[in-house]
Amino acid sequence: MQPDTTLPSTAAPFWGHPTASLEWCEDNYAISPYVCEFWNTLSSLYISSLAMVGLYLVQKQQTELCMAVSCIILGLVGLGSALFHGTLLYTFQLLDELPMIYGTLLFLYCCMDSKKFSKVARKFTVPFMMMYGLATTLVMLTNKNNPMYHQVAYAALVFTLVFRSAYISYTLPASPQLRRTLVTLFWTAICTYLVGYVSWVSERHFCKNGYAIPFVQLHAIWHILTGTGTFIWIQHVIL
Repeated sequence: MQPDTTLPSTAAPFWGHPTASLEWCEDNYAISPYVCEFWNTLSSLYISSLAMVGLYLVQKQQTELCMAVSCIILGLVGLGSALFHGTLLYTFQLLDELPMIYGTLLFLYCCMDSKKFSKVARKFTVPFMMMYGLATTLVMLTNKNNPMYHQVAYAALVFTLVFRSAYISYTLPASPQLRRTLVTLFWTAICTYLVGYVSWVSERHFCKNGYAIPFVQLHAIWHILTGTGTFIWIQHVIL
C-alpha cells in the first residue's frame, strides 16, 4: 500500500485512521474525501445489485426459501464490503468477511438439501456447519490482526462447495439436456471466480503506486467477477 498523498499530512481522514487488518492497493481517499477506497466500494455495490436480481428470479420461479435467503446474504456481503472499503474500519471488515462465511455455509446447505443427500448425512452436517460458523466467528473476533484465519476458513468452504456442485451437475439431472445446462453453468461460474481470484492474488503481489496494472483496480475486478460467478452459481442451483 502506497502512502496516501491526497490529504494534507495533518488532516485526519473522514472516517478516521484505518483499523482494518488489511489494506488494498487502491490509494485512500484518492477520488472522494468521504470514501476511502472509491472503486473498491463501488464494485462492492455491484454485488448487492446482483443479489437483488437473483432474489427477483428466485421469487419469480418460486424456488426454495433457502435460495432466497442466499440472495439476501449475498446482498449483505456486497453492502458489508462497501462499508469496509469505504471506511477501512475493522468493524465493517467483519460485516464484509463474516457474511462471506455464513453465505457459503448456506450455499452448502442448499446443495445438500436434496433427495439424493441422505437424512442421516444432513443430521450430522447441519450441526457441524453451525459449529464451523460459530468457531470462525469467535476466532476472527479474538484475532483481528491475522486475516489468514478468514482466508483459510473461506477457502475450505469454497472448495467443499465446488465439489458438491460438481457432483450435482454431473450425477443428479435425469435429463441429458438439463445435465449439459448445469455443467455449462457450473464451469462458467468456476472460471469466472478463478479469474477473479487471480486478480486478487495479482494485486496483493504486484501493487505499486496504487495499481498492479496501470489504471486498473484489480480488487474491484475481484468483486465484479466473484459476484458474477456467485450469481451464475445461484442460477445453477435454481435449475
